[in-house]
Amino acid sequence: MDDAIGDSVVCLGLIGASSDVVKRALAVNAAKAALKALFAPLQRVRIRVPVKGSQTKAIPALRVILHQFQRSDLKRQRRLSQNPNP
Repeated sequence: MDDAIGDSVVCLGLIGASSDVVKRALAVNAAKAALKALFAPLQRVRIRVPVKGSQTKAIPALRVILHQFQRSDLKRQRRLSQNPNP
C-alpha cells in the first residue's frame, strides 16, 4: 500500500456501521481531501506575527488560519451560550 508522506494507516479492527455512517464518513473524507488540496500551496508559507516585546516570529500560515477559525468558533459558541435565542 502506498501512503503519502506523513500519513499512516493503522488497522484497529473491524466494526459494523450503518449505511448512513458510511456515507457520512465518505463525505468527511472528501471534505478533508478538498481542504488538504486547498491548503497545499500554503504548506511552506510563513507569516510574521508579533510576540511579547518588540520582536516578531515567523510561524506557518496554516497555523494562523486554523487558529483564526478556532477563535471565531469559540466566539460564536460563547455568544450562543450567553444568549441561546439569538
